[in-house]
Amino acid sequence: MFKFIVLITVLIFTMGASAACTSTGPTAIATALIEEASPTLTPTSQASVQIRILFIGNSYTFYNDLPGTLEKLMRSGGYQVEVSSSAFGGWSLSEHLASFETIEKIEENDWDYIVLQEKSVVSDPEDEMYPAVRELDRLIQNAGAETILFMTWGRENGLASAGFPDFKSMQVNISNNYINIADELSLSVAPVGTAWQTVITSENNPGLWDNDGSHPNPFGTYLAACVFYALFTGESPEGLAFTAQLPQETARLLQRAAFDTLLNSRWISPSCSSSWRTG
Repeated sequence: MFKFIVLITVLIFTMGASAACTSTGPTAIATALIEEASPTLTPTSQASVQIRILFIGNSYTFYNDLPGTLEKLMRSGGYQVEVSSSAFGGWSLSEHLASFETIEKIEENDWDYIVLQEKSVVSDPEDEMYPAVRELDRLIQNAGAETILFMTWGRENGLASAGFPDFKSMQVNISNNYINIADELSLSVAPVGTAWQTVITSENNPGLWDNDGSHPNPFGTYLAACVFYALFTGESPEGLAFTAQLPQETARLLQRAAFDTLLNSRWISPSCSSSWRTG
C-alpha cells in the first residue's frame, strides 16, 4: 500500500510558551525541508492515490462534521481520500482506549493516518492524556498507520473553574499538553489551536466559536480542515474551490491562515518536496 510519511518539527510559538524538539528523527528532517515549502497552491497528480484517515475524538471532531469537511476539501485538491471517525460527545482518549468500537475501528481498515483528539480540559495529563496517547499510538503503529495529534483550541473566555481566566491561558495549556507528548513520541501535530490564535487576532476575524464559546462554528471547522489539508499534503489550501458555503473572501482568509501557521511555526510536512509522489 502506498503511503507517504508526514514528519513534523515540534516547535511552536504559543504566546510565550515553547517546546524543545529532538535533534534526530522526523524533526531534523522536517527542519531541513522548511525552505523548500511554497505557500502557492500547485496542481496535484494525486488522483490515483487513496489516502485513508481516521479521526478519534469527541464533539470537537464531529461538530459541523470536520471529517466530512476535510474529505471534500481534499477531493477539491485532487486527492482520493477516505475519511472516517470514532467520535462521541465528551469522550477522552482514555475512554476510547477502553472502547471495543474504537479499537475495532483502528484495526478494521488499512488507515494511513489516525488522528487523536483529547478533551480540552485535562486536569492531570501525566495520568490521563499521556498514557492513553502512548497506548493508542502503539496500537496505531501495529495497525500500520501514523499517529497525528489534533491540537484543539481554548474556549472563547477561558474556563475560570479550571484555572484558565481567558482564551490565551487555556490555549497555552492545551498546546503544551500536545507538544509534550508529541515530543516524547516523535509524533506529528496538527496545530489547529495555533491557527485559531492567528485568526482571532487578525483584523478580519470572522469569529470561530459557536454560541457556547466552546465548539467551533462553521468557520472554525473549515479552518481546522484547512490545517489538516496542509499537513497531509504539504500544500496550501488557498484557492481550492470547496469553501463549505462560506463567503469566498473569508474562506480564502482561513485557507491562508492555516498554511501560514504551518510555515511560520515550522509545522511543515516534507511531503511538499514531492519526492514521495514517485514512491
